[in-house]
Amino acid sequence: MSQPSILVALELSTTLDDLAPVLQLARATGWPLHLLHAAAPEPDFVGYDETGGPYDEERRANELTDELRDLNAMAKTIGEDGIQTEAQVVVGPTVEVILQKAAENDAAVVAIVGHKHNAMHRLVQGSVAAALLKAANVPVLVLPTQEEDDDSAEESGHRLRHALEHFETEHPNLTKVLNDISYYLSGSGL
Repeated sequence: MSQPSILVALELSTTLDDLAPVLQLARATGWPLHLLHAAAPEPDFVGYDETGGPYDEERRANELTDELRDLNAMAKTIGEDGIQTEAQVVVGPTVEVILQKAAENDAAVVAIVGHKHNAMHRLVQGSVAAALLKAANVPVLVLPTQEEDDDSAEESGHRLRHALEHFETEHPNLTKVLNDISYYLSGSGL
């Protein structure tokens, strides 16, 4: 049997301050950390071919490369504190990716940062934390966020983009219908 580990599923806005309790747990147990960002797959939009077109694929590949670079930088910082840490970006439905990676890494604990979202976001996306609490076969540690109330426009835009990516992942059929309607309305001059 391999050594247990801690899987930390995080959004890219997560800070080291947000992860303080997990870092403390890793130091106390000696368990390695696996930082995971479950990136939403690129949706199929009206007007693109099935693969999303070469420009679209290149843009998405660049985004994923940037996300992995940022996550690796966080892992390096944590590693400098003596905690064995690796980072990974995996494209797919958030909860399924987290559960799969928890099993692959023999995670004894899954930790996520509980970001504050408004009621509309929770209605559309649901709660990743709630879904994990129901589906996981290991303890799930939901960490409070250190977010400030005075979010910059850039941070708000990042959160909106992230929420939309999750909506597209969790509701692909509804996303296609909304895209078809939008395409139709844009062509009719409405």
